[in-house]
Amino acid sequence: MGQERRKYTRVSVERLLKCEKYSIPRLPEQERQQLTTKNLSGGGLLFVSKQQLKLGDLLRLEIDLSGWEKYKPEFYKPEATASSKPLVILASVTRIEALNDGTFEIGVAFSGMDEGHRVALVKFLKAQK
Repeated sequence: MGQERRKYTRVSVERLLKCEKYSIPRLPEQERQQLTTKNLSGGGLLFVSKQQLKLGDLLRLEIDLSGWEKYKPEFYKPEATASSKPLVILASVTRIEALNDGTFEIGVAFSGMDEGHRVALVKFLKAQK
């Protein structure tokens, strides 16, 4: 059996995910997909999409993780528990698998993420176990 190469533990978690190909200026709202995560880690995530993507595509992701902000390593954050903003990340497509129902399982690695947000995400996921 091959050696595990992942740096972060994956957690099976279904959360709302908004996904769009990264571009400047941003794409119109109708070009964004509303999806659900299958699993998530501090280094990437897996989701299913009706749209086929290409390896290496750069995506802008917004993940709805209510409460993740309270794990950010900051001194004082009174608004973090009142209302939560989505976690915004840039990610590269690293795996695509066609499923029998015509959808695609897409694996992405986070390529543009604030390290403080990554720390908060890892702590948030540990608390979800």
